[in-house]
Amino acid sequence: MGDKNFFCYNNKLSLKKYVEENIVPYLPEQVEIIYLNGKTPESDYPEVVISKMLYGLKLYDGYPHLIKIRSGVTTEISINNDVFNCINQHKDINPILFKIYTFFDLG
Repeated sequence: MGDKNFFCYNNKLSLKKYVEENIVPYLPEQVEIIYLNGKTPESDYPEVVISKMLYGLKLYDGYPHLIKIRSGVTTEISINNDVFNCINQHKDINPILFKIYTFFDLG
């Protein structure tokens, strides 16, 4: 796949709308979206490729999840707690966006 950046989220009702309104529009074009519609990943890649990548997550702690590939090495982080704290406590989204940009080295 080369060097890639992925933002993954799922169809959990309390999450989907918030992510699509407050995070996805602000992601840089270098970040590709993977949407999990149930257990089916929707992206620009073949389902089997993305399913295999997601199945191999080692630090899975819920969605949204950030995955980057650099020189064949995959690094991942869940931002599930960050996003749900933001939703439940009506916090500013900017610290989460900063965390995303920093994770992907997109300064």
